[in-house]
Amino acid sequence: MELVVNSTEDSKKPIVAAVEGLALGGGLELALGCHACVAAPKAQLGLPELTLCVIPGFGGTQRLPRLVGKSKAVEIMLTSKLIMSEERQKLGLIDAIVSSKKLY
Repeated sequence: MELVVNSTEDSKKPIVAAVEGLALGGGLELALGCHACVAAPKAQLGLPELTLCVIPGFGGTQRLPRLVGKSKAVEIMLTSKLIMSEERQKLGLIDAIVSSKKLY
């Protein structure tokens, strides 16, 4: 999975993540490796690995702080908080909120 995320991030062609529903753990880490991310209004993002006593394993601990800043990234990871609604866009986790119909 780490190879997939790294290859996605390093791609010369733009790759856009389209999130509908949950993007937790590896799902969010894959989205973080994309060049852009759009999400449906009810999409939920997060890195809940600490609830399982593990750390994000596919580069999320490196990519998340680049987008949201170090202190917010630490808060998201340590609390395993799900990020919903407009907060995702304010934080810079997604580029746009779009209707589910427009995701595909």
